[in-house]
Amino acid sequence: QRVEVHLEGEHVVKLMLFDDKSLGRNDVPAVEVSRQGVHITVTINDVKPSLKPEESIVIPMQFNYQFKPELGYAPIHQMMDGMNEAVKSFYAKLWSLEELNNLSVKDDLESEFTITEEDIKQFNKSTLGESTSTNSASASLDFSIVISWKSLIKSLFPQEIDGNILNLVHRSNTFKVLFDSAPNSASLFTPGETVRTVMKVIENVNQEAGKLVTDRKS
Repeated sequence: QRVEVHLEGEHVVKLMLFDDKSLGRNDVPAVEVSRQGVHITVTINDVKPSLKPEESIVIPMQFNYQFKPELGYAPIHQMMDGMNEAVKSFYAKLWSLEELNNLSVKDDLESEFTITEEDIKQFNKSTLGESTSTNSASASLDFSIVISWKSLIKSLFPQEIDGNILNLVHRSNTFKVLFDSAPNSASLFTPGETVRTVMKVIENVNQEAGKLVTDRKS
């Protein structure tokens, strides 16, 4: 890690923290804090996942604050105008969901996923542990979350759901086999298959703890 401090006269106007371990590169700061008058901007950079490091794209997320010294106690206040929309835009870019403009809770949430052997091996390694053999290119019902994830996460982006994704809590998900064409097989999914997922938002409830969004796969 390294820190760069930028001065104007005797005043600090910018701090930049570089961390090549978190970003995988050292030419972009992981965190940047800048000040212009009473306005303070905190920028957190994240890297959009890519199998090829040279194709990685840095996605910035900005938080805006205002310095109010006349208040004495806690003089730095976060500016919340447009915050939820900015967070949604950040995650839409990070998760490759840029096509979500004008999405409604009434829309079908569709996605397609083509299964590869590497997908299954990485999933088995993550869920079954390092000590479990991951040579098998077969996936159980649990792999459904990988296949349907894009449709599932789209349910957070409709215009009618105004919430801060930074406060997201994933409560639960379940999958059920309705028809098994190969009941004697330990695998429901095999490499080369393309699976289409369609989900609908069936519930959007304001609760004391926040919004509860429920989806159902059709």
